Amino acid sequence: MFERILLCAASLAMIASCNAAKTSAQIPSAPKIAVHVPQVTFSPEVWETCGSEIIPSIKITTPPHNERTSYRFEYEGDGAVELPDAVVLEPGSTTLAVRSPFRTNPVKETAQGIVRVVWSHPEAGERVVGQWTVVQRPSILKEMRVARADDLVDAEAWDVTYAITVELDPVEEWVEQSINDHRDVTFQASTGGSDSDPIIQVFSDVSSDDYPSFPRELVPAGPYKVFVVCAKRPKHPSRKRPFVQVKARSGGDEIERYLKLPF
Repeated sequence: MFERILLCAASLAMIASCNAAKTSAQIPSAPKIAVHVPQVTFSPEVWETCGSEIIPSIKITTPPHNERTSYRFEYEGDGAVELPDAVVLEPGSTTLAVRSPFRTNPVKETAQGIVRVVWSHPEAGERVVGQWTVVQRPSILKEMRVARADDLVDAEAWDVTYAITVELDPVEEWVEQSINDHRDVTFQASTGGSDSDPIIQVFSDVSSDDYPSFPRELVPAGPYKVFVVCAKRPKHPSRKRPFVQVKARSGGDEIERYLKLPF
C-alpha cells in the first residue's frame, strides 16, 4: 500500500511539472522594440566664419521616438565656438531647432574644428549622431573689383552698368575642401528709394563666362563671385550727384563701396 501511494505521488508530480512546462512554453516573451539611432545633418554643410553667429537648419533622418530624447552639442578642434543649449524632444517630435545661435569670435589665424551632436536615449544611452565642420579665419572676403561695363546688358534699358567681382581668400590645403562648394556671399546694392534716386537692378550668382564682353581685368586668379549692377536715371533730377552703395558680406566679413553714377 505504501509503495502504491509513493508511485501515485510521483505520477502527480510529473504531470504537474509537464503542465507547468507546457503553460510556460505557451506564453511568448515580449519582443524587444528596436531603437532607431538618428542621423543629424546641418545646412549649410560647412560653416565658414570670421566672427559671427548662425542658426543652421538641422535635420533628423529617423522616425519619431516614443520616449523623450535629448541632443547636446560638443566642439572639438582649434579655436572656440559658443554652443546653444541642449534640445529636448518630446515623444513623437521630429524637429530639432535650437533657440540660440552658434557664435564665434574673430581669430588671428585660420582654425578648423567639428561640432558633434550627442544624442541621449533612455535605452540606447548616448551616441554621436552627427557632426558639422566649422572653419574660422581672420577674413573671408579679400577684395572687391569694379569696372564700367555698359555693353554687358541692354544699353537702351539702362544708362550705366557695372561689373563687380568679389575675390575670396583661398582655402588652405589642410582645410576641409568641400567648403569651396558652400561659400556664400550676400551682395546688396541700394540707393535710397525716393523719386530722385536712380532705379537699379542686381544680377547675383552669375558667371563671367555668361558675358562675352566681361572685363577680364576683373577676374582674379583665386576664388571669386560675380555680380552685375545696372542703374537708370531718376525720374526727377536731384541736386546731389546720385550713387549706388554696394555691399558684400560673408560669415561676418564685409566689403563696402560707393559707386558715383555719371548723371
